[in-house]
Amino acid sequence: MLALLLTSCAAETPPPRMPAPAHIPTFARALLQERMTAHGQDMSDLVWAMVFLDERSIADIADNITRQPKLARPTLYDASELASRLPLGFFDMQDALTEHATALGAAAAEGDLDAMTAHYGDVMATCVRCHAAYLNDPPTRE
Repeated sequence: MLALLLTSCAAETPPPRMPAPAHIPTFARALLQERMTAHGQDMSDLVWAMVFLDERSIADIADNITRQPKLARPTLYDASELASRLPLGFFDMQDALTEHATALGAAAAEGDLDAMTAHYGDVMATCVRCHAAYLNDPPTRE
């Protein structure tokens, strides 16, 4: 039922797009687009799973978020290294997202509504902070 509702809602409204920050090169934005599109779908699904208190889906989505490949922090600081073109806050938020999604999944598996609510808030706050870093903070290496 939840999957049918999500498919129906997704077909009606195109997802919003993140503005393109001028301080992040086009190639870096392009490399992140596919990853962030999939992440955005997970987050949309998570919203609905939370609203409908679908604990199994919450746990599954949280697990999927934690299993996504991570971008390594920059090491070379040259223009060809994607990580060096992103703000350092991005990497902090990437780590925080994994931590909060893990806690959310555990709370959902236990059926602990209060903990699920708190950890869901932590996940969403992490997303907002990451978007703010992406849009407003200078890259690690200009």
